[in-house]
Amino acid sequence: MLSALRIANFALIERSELLLSPGLNVLTGETGAGKSILLDALGCVLGGRASDRVIRHGCDAAEMEAQFDGVQHPEVLAQLDALGIGLEDGRLIARRVVHRTATKSRAWICGRLVSVAQLRAIVGPLVDLQAQHAQHRLLEPAAHLQLLDRYAGLQQEALTYRATYARYKATARALAELDAAIAARADRLDYLRFVHKELSALGLREGEQAALQDKLHKARSAEAVAKTVSDAAQALAQDGGVRDVAARLGRALGKHVGYDER
Repeated sequence: MLSALRIANFALIERSELLLSPGLNVLTGETGAGKSILLDALGCVLGGRASDRVIRHGCDAAEMEAQFDGVQHPEVLAQLDALGIGLEDGRLIARRVVHRTATKSRAWICGRLVSVAQLRAIVGPLVDLQAQHAQHRLLEPAAHLQLLDRYAGLQQEALTYRATYARYKATARALAELDAAIAARADRLDYLRFVHKELSALGLREGEQAALQDKLHKARSAEAVAKTVSDAAQALAQDGGVRDVAARLGRALGKHVGYDER
């Protein structure tokens, strides 16, 4: 049963806590007292639609929390078990926060982060919201199957089927992940074979890496060496350079050739 509803910064309400007792609880008040606001907040925490319009003016987020005691709903327990969520003394606490800046709201069940769809599927069956001219559960396709199973007396069979199907889906996911891992391993093996073939074709020898690195260093420094040689050649070719001086000396000494046969 729903035992508590806590809301903060929802619509016009800054903070409120509603505690319910076993049996019939009646909430009365004149028009505008806030009864419908509490129902709207309960609808949100049950997984209903919510936008930033529910956030109180001047606040960044609205928060709704519902506490259920003595939860024994078979389908709810089965879904909780599938998600690995345990209840302490049959108590379930559902919480939802709607942020003004975020595109999606966030939800928790017993402290475990869940999607809004999971929140609606698990917590929704715990409450029947009825309004004038409408019975909300009758509008949900999932409720149609539940009513049909209940009428046919097949609730236990339905639970067994859902549990078996959940195990099948988990096994199928595990198989798909295993197939993907095998395919990735095969791709990796093909790549390594290709690399091994390429390296083998190169005929690499021990110690060749050092020689290749030395050649690479020389190749990288070739441009600098060429520039230095070019600069030196230009210096030698200039007037008064070493080449010019050597030429003049050669011509002067050439005049004396023949004076001394030695």
